[in-house]
Amino acid sequence: MSFKTAPIALVLAAASRFAAGSVYDFYLVSLDGAEVPLKTYQGKVLLVVNVASHTTYNDQLPQLEALHRAYAARGFAVLAIPSDDFGHGEPGKPEEVKAYYREKLHLTVPLFSKAGVAGKSQIPLYEFLTDAKLNAKTGGEVPWNFTKYLIGRDGKPVARFDAGTQPDNPELMAAVEDALARPDGVQQPISQLQPRAIIKVDGAPDWMAVTDEGVWVTSEPRNQVVFLDARTNKPSVIAAVAKPCSGLAAGFGAVWSPSCGDHALKRIDPATGNIVASVPVAPADPEGGIATGAGSVWMLTDAKGVLSRIDPRTNKVVAQIAVPDGSFAYTFADGAVWVTSTKHNLLARVDPKTNQVTAKVDVGPQPRFLTAGGGAVWTLNQGDGSISRVDTHSVSLAANIPAGVPGAGGEIAYGEGAVWVTMMEFPITKIDPSANRVVKQWTGPGGDSIRAALGSVWLTDLKLGKVMRFDASQL
Repeated sequence: MSFKTAPIALVLAAASRFAAGSVYDFYLVSLDGAEVPLKTYQGKVLLVVNVASHTTYNDQLPQLEALHRAYAARGFAVLAIPSDDFGHGEPGKPEEVKAYYREKLHLTVPLFSKAGVAGKSQIPLYEFLTDAKLNAKTGGEVPWNFTKYLIGRDGKPVARFDAGTQPDNPELMAAVEDALARPDGVQQPISQLQPRAIIKVDGAPDWMAVTDEGVWVTSEPRNQVVFLDARTNKPSVIAAVAKPCSGLAAGFGAVWSPSCGDHALKRIDPATGNIVASVPVAPADPEGGIATGAGSVWMLTDAKGVLSRIDPRTNKVVAQIAVPDGSFAYTFADGAVWVTSTKHNLLARVDPKTNQVTAKVDVGPQPRFLTAGGGAVWTLNQGDGSISRVDTHSVSLAANIPAGVPGAGGEIAYGEGAVWVTMMEFPITKIDPSANRVVKQWTGPGGDSIRAALGSVWLTDLKLGKVMRFDASQL
């Protein structure tokens, strides 16, 4: 393919902009003359840039390469399209273009044949990007070389940055981070869902624990832990706990509730709601957690790094285990206790046989809550709203999944064949563990604690004082 005929081939290869819904409807042409459908990049965040070698802005090329490399592992790519539309900035023949970018600068970003991005020779991709009716955020003529179009994972333009915006500009990088965090194309309003039941709970329902018969839920303002019967969808047993906090767990014929009011761990008889034991050990943080497994109850009692092991036969602390400082929450899976450290961005494995940390795995930023299932531990990373999947057999990071739910609070649960995440304004996010991706996300009010069991997804609404029960098969 000659230099002069390349734009014609691009026009013939591309879909009409009027029928297009995303950049995936278009083609570009490689340096070797092959048609490259942009759906090749489906699911990635893209930065489409019209580059030129003979221009004052060509010092941005190494920065574009650095940006491409920095985020490539998270599903990002810079697409460089050489263009001679402005100031005769790209006068060379195809072999000269290739030699400059590939051999002289050693760029690895996807690089395409020269194309028109403005005027009569404008290719359909750029007709689409600059059409203000189709794309209000990016519409308007391309003003000069190195205009940058940020494309979301759904193939739709989300932002435009003009030539003067350097690739390492904080605003541009923040936009890239935000686009990477969003699981585009899967959102719908929570108002579209019809709960199987809405259960009123006095006060502010928060932490939950599941048993074979139903769900236990805390209500801190009312100093209560309440049992919701799965058969009737009504409260039936109430236990009095002073300021229940830091999680809720079921095991060894009991329900275990940390009390921030009495600075103790309360053991509840699920049949009567009576407190049958009070272990004099306080949780390290009111937003931590509690876990059962390996014949023990586990609770973090010092944020500097102390995990207490409680024997349910004696209701006494039998070991205090040193874990990484900044540890937060924990779960039990595949014969081990797993502890997140928000300070060090890691997940630690504790062997109950030795009461020692045996492994540490780097995960996403600020991992806080976690769950286990499907041969993995899943951490909710509040630094960027991602989910890290750690394989419990190899004790290694298997995936980082963009979920778009950054912020404090929230919770994560495994059950009913999926991973479920809740966060204020994002009450339910469903992750398919077989594909390691978000398949559905419901937005709107509500969402503080989530559990999946008994054929249902259970969601608390702290502010409105209710627990919503959804059929898992309908989500």
